[in-house]
Amino acid sequence: MNRKIMNIKVEKATKPRRRMVHNLLINSIGSTFDIAKREWICVTPIRKEDDGFVDHCELCGARNYEQNILIMNENNNNQLKVGIDCASRFLLLNGCENQKDSRLLIQHVVAESDLENELITLFKILRNAPKLSTKEVNKFRNNLIEYLTLKGQVRKLYTREEIEIILETVLNVPDITNYDIKLLICILEKKVRFTLEESYRTPL
Repeated sequence: MNRKIMNIKVEKATKPRRRMVHNLLINSIGSTFDIAKREWICVTPIRKEDDGFVDHCELCGARNYEQNILIMNENNNNQLKVGIDCASRFLLLNGCENQKDSRLLIQHVVAESDLENELITLFKILRNAPKLSTKEVNKFRNNLIEYLTLKGQVRKLYTREEIEIILETVLNVPDITNYDIKLLICILEKKVRFTLEESYRTPL
């Protein structure tokens, strides 16, 4: 995961602009910037292609070109879509002891979301491929094991129920088939050389 986290560069923190202070205070409970900036948690990144993306930071007003970070105030449930740089430089997310920890938490959330999206894309390719590519299978397996390790869900063997949960909650497979289950089991158990009958593609 570190290889992805290190790709996010953050400018050195400076004094926040008046507009940012105003927008943060009117959406927070705290009456000062130092108190208000500690009330927020990081929910999820929102990419440009996702529903709900906004092209500007709702704190400072700066232009967002690629993605937002959705943050939520734990005291009043207010939500804001902010730029990664803005959140990393000025917010001290709830539970973090210092600015560095807060920045690393944001970077971790972004990296984990990137990994999830890559897994979804790769599995779509694999489940629709007439012939499996060893390179793509290995890439998918390594990324999935990395993700499951982060979540504390890595196993030597998975039950059918656990496989279905991964397909539904991680890989966003809408209509799970026996083919999907057998494919994922074979990939995780490194049985990439196998033949799957067409009948396995029918929904459960």
